[in-house]
Amino acid sequence: MFEVLTYSLADGWSNTWTTEDESGNEIPEYFDTAEEAEQAIKEEIEDTEYAIKQGYILPESRLTRDDFEIMETTRPKITAEGL
Repeated sequence: MFEVLTYSLADGWSNTWTTEDESGNEIPEYFDTAEEAEQAIKEEIEDTEYAIKQGYILPESRLTRDDFEIMETTRPKITAEGL
């Protein structure tokens, strides 16, 4: 299992990515493969570029691949049924 880490001055590298379970609860997002995590990063960067071009966010909010790390983790995958 893999997680995407994002860097912030306050927290350093941490997993701030979330998704929703079947009940709509926000849970940490994990990926089965590093390739899936890499694809999610690519999509996040593309979405941010689109938002900048549309004027929704400032260019200073631009993301690059260097803003993310992929880390293998042994944390249990959380589902609607629990751990």
